[in-house]
Amino acid sequence: MQPESSKQKMVAKREPPQKEKAGQITLAPLPKTIEDGPMIRMQLSSSFMDSYFPLEEEKRVETIGINVFYYLTSNTLQLPHHSGMLKKAIGAISCMYLGKVNNDPTMVQNSIGLYNQAISGLVAKIQKGCLSDDVFYTVVLFQAYETLHCRRGILTWLEHTRATGVILRQFRHKSAENPLIHMIYNNYQKLAFTHSISTPAIKSEEEYQYLMNLAGPGHIDKLFKLYVGIAKLRKELEDADTSDHKRCNALNYECNALKEKINEWYITERSNFGGVPCQCDPRKAVFTDLPSTNQLFGLSFEFPSLDIARLYILYWTALVLVEPLIHRARTLIEPDPSTIHSQETPTHHEYLISEYFADQVCRALPFCLQPKMKTWGVHVVIASMAQICKPYIFLRRQSKFDWCLRAYELMVERGMDLALFLKYSAYQQWATMEDADELQALARLSLKDPLSPELTHNREATEVL
Repeated sequence: MQPESSKQKMVAKREPPQKEKAGQITLAPLPKTIEDGPMIRMQLSSSFMDSYFPLEEEKRVETIGINVFYYLTSNTLQLPHHSGMLKKAIGAISCMYLGKVNNDPTMVQNSIGLYNQAISGLVAKIQKGCLSDDVFYTVVLFQAYETLHCRRGILTWLEHTRATGVILRQFRHKSAENPLIHMIYNNYQKLAFTHSISTPAIKSEEEYQYLMNLAGPGHIDKLFKLYVGIAKLRKELEDADTSDHKRCNALNYECNALKEKINEWYITERSNFGGVPCQCDPRKAVFTDLPSTNQLFGLSFEFPSLDIARLYILYWTALVLVEPLIHRARTLIEPDPSTIHSQETPTHHEYLISEYFADQVCRALPFCLQPKMKTWGVHVVIASMAQICKPYIFLRRQSKFDWCLRAYELMVERGMDLALFLKYSAYQQWATMEDADELQALARLSLKDPLSPELTHNREATEVL
């Protein structure tokens, strides 16, 4: 890639025009050439926006602030501080996505060139201690870029996510001075936590208080606090001393109390959602490339908007997450915990409940992954996928597990590299539990991040990419 002043052009391969078919996403036309200049970048950005985000009436997402990425990609030139670095970051995202969905290696290579230029500028500014506004915006955009181009593996993606959080925290003082940074910062931190691929364990009281202070008075903020509570309990269960019977009993109580709080949140707040899901008429079900949900999970759901779909998915996922914690807490106070994992009792009450709520998420997937929601619909569900697979793995629900793998494949087809690694991670978890004698191992894994190093060191996945 040449510097911005260059007029060199690179001819981009174009696929022959295709007729629109039912269920296909209509892609915006690509420019015939990739020219290193502002006009072509604007055209690429427009093509990206048209292909990535749903129509305005389908993109009502202000309730929970997930419009940060949309705002940055659509308003770069209107931002008060937009540098060449920031414009290159937008160009890198646009070219990567369009290159993937159009099977265009030249476009992908152009994206990598823009990314390398932008990241060099970003690193130079950070090393100099120049934490300008465009550094903040660029860091947020690069996190989105990593989900589209996750070629170095899931552990690298996780490291990048953690580094993003560290850098953004340096802007905490500026968030009080700059309303735009304040909005993006708070929303990103909450979403990065609530929508991380697996709710991370909180490692200190200071981190717990920091996350709790991010939450405001809104109904989604109340749910965010419950997610923080899940993470805190998860860490405490990992560190629990089984000889401390008083503390083990207290943890058992706290896990069950947290489940009640999640349900109380739903009962109290659902009237503020702006709509409820309804079952699709089988004769008018939305078209997706996913197999029917009818036999495995029940009739698929329809929602008034993606925003409302996300609220329900977050609620159901919270319940999927809390049930294994209740199971773990129960094992701490059993007279003989090993009997819980005997081959005579391969299923457990908590995991059956977790399976039920995972089924509800699966019933929502056809709505989110239908063609008119474009790739933006993937963002609503990808964070929950790693969690909803876990009860199916534990209970050996082969058909449901295979259905989820097909959902991952559809996400990859929408340009989401991250989904491919999540699919392989799920494969590994299934293989780990293949032997019924390993139910004890599953008890240990029930609290682990499904993307922990033990589960993601997969040479095959790396070689496929």
